[in-house]
Amino acid sequence: MNHKISEALKSGLIGGTLGGVVSGLLNFFVCPFPKNVMDNGWSKIVKEQHIRFSLKEGNVTVHGIGFGMADKFHLLQLKKPVDVVFTIDTNEWNGITSLQIRVIDFRLSE
Repeated sequence: MNHKISEALKSGLIGGTLGGVVSGLLNFFVCPFPKNVMDNGWSKIVKEQHIRFSLKEGNVTVHGIGFGMADKFHLLQLKKPVDVVFTIDTNEWNGITSLQIRVIDFRLSE
């Protein structure tokens, strides 16, 4: 992992009222997730190349996509905490727009 994970974004900022006004600005920032984030068992490989993430930290769950990361899926299957570097993005599906994380990289927590 070539990204420095040094500062944590408070996970509570991802849900709730963060909304459309702020989400456009956040696309310009790379944010490390708090350490010891866990896959909640719903993450999966999509289109043979990507990971659809479903991660939790405490009682907060976030969903996202990691393009070209299918080769790292085995790390999530270990059911161990991970550190994640991401940007916040919007997901448009079936006419519904929601916030998601776009995973840049992840590793097992140290």
